[in-house]
Amino acid sequence: PTEQTLPLTERRDAGLKLQQLLESEQCSLADAQVAFEKLRSAKNCPGKVHRQFKKLQQTSDEYVEQLQQALNRREISEAMDKWAHCHREFSRMQSWVSGKENSLRTLQSSQKTSLIERKSQLTELEKLLDSINALESNFNGWQKLKEEFSDFLYDDNLTSRYKSLQDTAQVVGDMRRSVSLQNVFDSHVAEFQSWLDQQELRIGAVLNKPDNEICLRPFADDPDIEEAEEKLKELKHIEKFFNQTETYWLMNTHSNGRALIDSCRQNANLQRETESRISAMDSLCKQVKSLTEETDARKGDFELLLQLEIGKRLAQSDELNAGLRERILQQKKGIEKLYGKLKVQLESKKLIESEISNGKLHNLTRAIEAGEGLKQKSNCPPYVAAHVKEVEGLWCSLDYKLTRVQKEVKDSIRKRLEVRQQLQEADSRLKDLETLFNDLSRQKKVLLNEQVQQVNELKFQTLKEDGHKL
Repeated sequence: PTEQTLPLTERRDAGLKLQQLLESEQCSLADAQVAFEKLRSAKNCPGKVHRQFKKLQQTSDEYVEQLQQALNRREISEAMDKWAHCHREFSRMQSWVSGKENSLRTLQSSQKTSLIERKSQLTELEKLLDSINALESNFNGWQKLKEEFSDFLYDDNLTSRYKSLQDTAQVVGDMRRSVSLQNVFDSHVAEFQSWLDQQELRIGAVLNKPDNEICLRPFADDPDIEEAEEKLKELKHIEKFFNQTETYWLMNTHSNGRALIDSCRQNANLQRETESRISAMDSLCKQVKSLTEETDARKGDFELLLQLEIGKRLAQSDELNAGLRERILQQKKGIEKLYGKLKVQLESKKLIESEISNGKLHNLTRAIEAGEGLKQKSNCPPYVAAHVKEVEGLWCSLDYKLTRVQKEVKDSIRKRLEVRQQLQEADSRLKDLETLFNDLSRQKKVLLNEQVQQVNELKFQTLKEDGHKL
């Protein structure tokens, strides 16, 4: 309450003006600063307004700095976008110009090719076409075989029969192994049976008992019994060996089954790989077909463009030749006219020189001077004055003719120099055209070599793929 401030109405008016300025869309930072300065310059402005103004000024400075950075970034990005657009346009125009130059070079080189080179190119293209047709026929035959075998590949009856044949083959192999083992066992048993019969007979002879009453009871003192025990041990050893061989046979059959399962898995993997290779070959054949179609289309387009460019060039060359002929004829006529004029002027000059040498012109000058003297006299007859005027007119016409002859001679010399300069320029142009033709012929040879190399690579690749197929 003790603080002396502005009246409430004035402070309210200043605050409303400031609020209107800040809320208006056309308010700038300078207008806001001016309004705050007015509010602050009032008498007894409270400190709260100063603090608010400082905060607002700091925030406005930060906002201005951020806005300046954003504007700089936007300008940089716009400049980079413009540069990228210009670079794309320039590259596009450069590629277009290079394509046109290449087409013109090929056109000019094709115009200058000889008949032998064209025949060689035609034979190479025919060979390439024959190879492509052979590839297409091989691909069609392979496709037919694939279609024929595709039905058998997914036939359930065939797969079941194949599995049953595999099972029967495995069973037959097991039976053969068991039969061979049984034969070995029977041979061992037969050998032991003969020995056992002999031992029974010997025991019966020793004990004086028939065969059916023989008891194979061990006797410690009887060597035959000991030998019989040893034979029995051998028999047990044989049985043990047979058991071992049987376990080995079981293990062998187990390992063979594992190997058979692994081979089946390998066959399945090979089948998958063959299917993947078949699909890859399908895709490659499609690519080759698309490439052949594209080459045919490009060949037709190139032939059309070539014919059009050849027609244009021929028409332009005809027009240029006609214009050059007309200019040469005109220059020839002008030179003939100038030659006639120069000849006439030279003859007149020779006449004048002969007259001068003969003294006629000197006499004429003397006559003119005498006529002038007579004219100056008062009693000069009129026919003498008329004769003097006639002689003066002849003299003036002779001077005019001499100056005109000199001018025409200078003009003819100048025109002759111009014609000579034009001929030199034409010679330089012809030399430039010859160098350009040589460059184009070299480039054409390089392009032909590259095309032949590409064709050979394509042939090698197709032959390699056919070998993989087989």
